[in-house]
Amino acid sequence: MKVVHFLTYLDSQTGGMERQALQLAKRLREHGHEIFFITCAHISRMRRERLKWRDVKDGFRVYRIPGFSGARYLNMSFYGVGALIFLLFARRRYQIIHAHQLYTSGAVAAFAKLFLHSKKLIVKDCCGGEFSDVKFLKALLISWWVIRQMRSA
Repeated sequence: MKVVHFLTYLDSQTGGMERQALQLAKRLREHGHEIFFITCAHISRMRRERLKWRDVKDGFRVYRIPGFSGARYLNMSFYGVGALIFLLFARRRYQIIHAHQLYTSGAVAAFAKLFLHSKKLIVKDCCGGEFSDVKFLKALLISWWVIRQMRSA
């Protein structure tokens, strides 16, 4: 099985979502599956920590979509469009898209399913309570469509 893990931030040292994604990827690799990551990172952090847009972390290939500090909506656009293009061009390298977080990676992956009919989609809800993924997803104008796409995947 070939899986792309798709999440907004992989390089955080403290994030639970990031640690879970890496732990799951390690377990899948132990069972013979091929894994790689698509994520994003601010250019300033990439420079400071010497992160590359195409890199290796814990033995996994990582592709980072660059963003800019303080440019939230521009970064959302870069991440969405960049990830969509990457998913389309790399479609022979994976069978399953595992998106971590409903309203970011999950929404982009749901859109990608329009073009990637043969791919399986798994979307993991990451936050609850005040910072609920569902709450933020429902704030999107097209939330009804994104939810329908996720359910049909």
